[in-house]
Amino acid sequence: MRVAVDRGDPAVHRVRLAPGEGGHIRLDAAGVAALEAAVAGAEASDECRVLVLEGTDGTFCEGMDLQAVADGAPDAAQHVHAFASLLGRLRRSPRPVVAVVDGAALGGGVGLAAVADVVVATAQATFALPEVALGLVPAVILPILHERLGPRRARWLALTSGVDGRRAVELGLADHLVEDPALLERALRPILRHLLRACPEAVAGLKALGDAVAAHDPDRGLHLGADHTAALVGDPERVAALRAFLEGEPAPWWRTLRGRNE
Repeated sequence: MRVAVDRGDPAVHRVRLAPGEGGHIRLDAAGVAALEAAVAGAEASDECRVLVLEGTDGTFCEGMDLQAVADGAPDAAQHVHAFASLLGRLRRSPRPVVAVVDGAALGGGVGLAAVADVVVATAQATFALPEVALGLVPAVILPILHERLGPRRARWLALTSGVDGRRAVELGLADHLVEDPALLERALRPILRHLLRACPEAVAGLKALGDAVAAHDPDRGLHLGADHTAALVGDPERVAALRAFLEGEPAPWWRTLRGRNE
């Protein structure tokens, strides 16, 4: 798998997964490392506000490089852990992550889509977990699928032949359905516009607080949320931004789309 980053709009890093050696978009060692570097670059950029993952020519991601496993690659175990670390990084990323699935997502590719904060699927998208038919378990991505679908639906997905984009939205595996792939860019623009209005610190806080709240009982979670909000309403910069909004002014962190997203 090769990875290319389009920074035509510096606020939106569009990370395209493209065929690598053999013409496949598979999670080989080089591809995972390149994707990790692309995510790190987006997080290190002061301009980047949204990270978009997308495939190429009707394929999102074909999952694990099974040929390397079959050939007995000596670093296979290390590679699996590298992919798990990548998923964890995407899940925790302070940037909103959008996955655009227009075509096939298989195995680990399903996890790569599901870990995104927003998943946009076209009517020709497919999501399938072939692992159990191959004597494997989709173990690395199970925590992501449990978070997205719940344990029973995740198990059901692993035991079926897969679902299309429409069914994926019904299950909660995807969030938006685009019936006509030709209209994908038009459908993506309002989603990106909205995300570019989000305060970067608030996005990072949302993700961190979500995990903290989930780790406690509801009563403790309520007080954690109250503590967080109390600190924000006492922050002069946040209060000034709220005052500007109430007076009809844009918040200082709002950005507009540029380049091909215009």
